Amino acid sequence: MINKFFLLLALSLIIHTAKAQDSQVSPIPDKTYTTNPYAPQSANNQSSASGMERKWYFGGFLSFAFWNEGTDLLISPKAYYKFSPMFMLGFGLTYIYSDGEYRQYYEDNSSELLNYHSNSIGGSFAIIFRPINFLQLSAEYEPLHTTRQGEHNSLGEDNFSRIYWDTGLFLGGSYVTGNFAFGLRYNILYNSSTSPYASALTPVVSFYF
Repeated sequence: MINKFFLLLALSLIIHTAKAQDSQVSPIPDKTYTTNPYAPQSANNQSSASGMERKWYFGGFLSFAFWNEGTDLLISPKAYYKFSPMFMLGFGLTYIYSDGEYRQYYEDNSSELLNYHSNSIGGSFAIIFRPINFLQLSAEYEPLHTTRQGEHNSLGEDNFSRIYWDTGLFLGGSYVTGNFAFGLRYNILYNSSTSPYASALTPVVSFYF
């Protein structure tokens, strides 16, 4: 469910940024950048004029979606510290809310429609590497404290609540254009019964300022 609206937003950003900012991205020989790939051009000019280079950048992701059976919301603010043009560390918070309906099937081939909702909150730590200024590789650790309600437990009881920690380790690759990065990441610790994400493979849509 979460990745449905991720994909829609990613496609719209790809169309917009490819037209408006593609000219800002050019490979630089010897892995050296003539401009700061993490900040707007105006910030680069100010940094060059003052003789100081920015180290901290901010960004993240905010999205929501309404679909036939429910609502999804994701809020993920992030801060980044740049060690060099090729390496950054990222720190962030993540909140995911999902509410909707699902169909429960039984051994006698009967089924019923049940309501559910879940809340997940936690933090994240990421290592980001840019071998060239338009390619971003990342490894991100994200533990989420999750509460899920409205499910059946193993005894068939309704409104069963589950409270637990779900841990994700995401390996990703993204294309960078201007202040945006979009691509894919894969959770190598994905567990379909506990993860608030619908799939181990999810889109990456990030921005920096």
